[in-house]
Amino acid sequence: HPGQLHVTSDPVLVRTILGSCVAVCLFDPSAGVGGISHFLLPGKPPKSSDELRYGVTSTERLIDQMIGRGCATDRMRGQMFGGACVLAAFAGARVPLGEANEKSAREVLTQRGIHILAGQTGGNHGRTLLFDPRTGAVQVKEIG
Repeated sequence: HPGQLHVTSDPVLVRTILGSCVAVCLFDPSAGVGGISHFLLPGKPPKSSDELRYGVTSTERLIDQMIGRGCATDRMRGQMFGGACVLAAFAGARVPLGEANEKSAREVLTQRGIHILAGQTGGNHGRTLLFDPRTGAVQVKEIG
């Protein structure tokens, strides 16, 4: 769900729905561990807010939890999904919300030296995402 993250080596599939939100998917093929964060807003949170709803903090926490499970940033592979401009009210914004969300996560991944393999961001339609944390495999389907 938005504002949540999940890191695991268990044989599970994680499903989420994205609009202007962004999901960052990371996996470490050597450790067999992967994780996903799903956030709603770019940047860092005000002190009283739920920090996992914000791109910078959510992405940093995901990386830190993966490191805590034996992963290394030089082995991690990243993917990003979502960041669509799904609301007409945001279409005229100088930087649309979805684009700002994607930029927040990309900056953290770049600063931490994590290679972004693939992804699907932008556009005008939401997406459903199915992610296998152990292999990094994804299935993405556009909504609408």
